[in-house]
Amino acid sequence: MTAPKQRGFGSTLIERTIQAQGGKASMRYASEGLSARIRLPLAAASSRAFEISAALGAKAPQSPLQHSAKKQDLKGKRILVIEDEALVLMDLEATLTDAGCELAGTAGMLDEAKQLCSSASCDAALLDANLAGHPVDDLALALGQRNIPFAFVTGYGPESLPNGFRDAMMLKKPFSQKDLLGLLDILLHQSSGVVPLRRKPAAP
Repeated sequence: MTAPKQRGFGSTLIERTIQAQGGKASMRYASEGLSARIRLPLAAASSRAFEISAALGAKAPQSPLQHSAKKQDLKGKRILVIEDEALVLMDLEATLTDAGCELAGTAGMLDEAKQLCSSASCDAALLDANLAGHPVDDLALALGQRNIPFAFVTGYGPESLPNGFRDAMMLKKPFSQKDLLGLLDILLHQSSGVVPLRRKPAAP
């Protein structure tokens, strides 16, 4: 058996899903067949099942976001993507790449996400509202302090967003390509009069 010349969807999905849980996966092709080695932290495996959204294949609900920009309007724009669900991340990557965007970085684990949100060079960011069970308040605050426009990606309503950011822009799962590109159009082509989002101070 020989290794395929191109990586397939299945192997990519397996590796991304395992990585999102803090593990590692490696595959080896030999004459007797394919073997795989998968390493997962027990705590992650027992506390949270793999979350693969079957809703991605469903028709997305109507959204007020309208995509008015042409593909070339997004060409070369660097987008940071923080998302812990492998299928959602792959869908975001494919849509952004097709639109001419560049990926400034991706992360599904909190530590890596913190580093990217504080230092990655990007024009805008898409931020999962809950990262592998962890709140993303600090990530949103880091992006806001750097004046990087961002939107939350979530399957829930505004009440699921961090305190102080519940009036932020939001992309609801499941979403269509039109929804995603329309949201990016708003984030990347705001008028100069728009004030960058800042975290609201907590009430005394």
